[in-house]
Amino acid sequence: MRKRRFFSLDEVNQAIAELLVRLNQRPFRKREGNRASLFAQLDQPALKPLPATRYQFGQWKDGRRQHRLSH
Repeated sequence: MRKRRFFSLDEVNQAIAELLVRLNQRPFRKREGNRASLFAQLDQPALKPLPATRYQFGQWKDGRRQHRLSH
């Protein structure tokens, strides 16, 4: 990408996406598989869906210091 010229953010993102696919499919040197296969084997099964309710940040003050609460 060093010698390429981009004229929009979409072009840069597309180039990065293509390079990421190549990187994730490239075989490891000292172990079997690649990044994509390791993700599918270890990380993907542990993923959970996002919560149904959106994260809300709460903030309040008492007389001495500021507290933060997330719920």
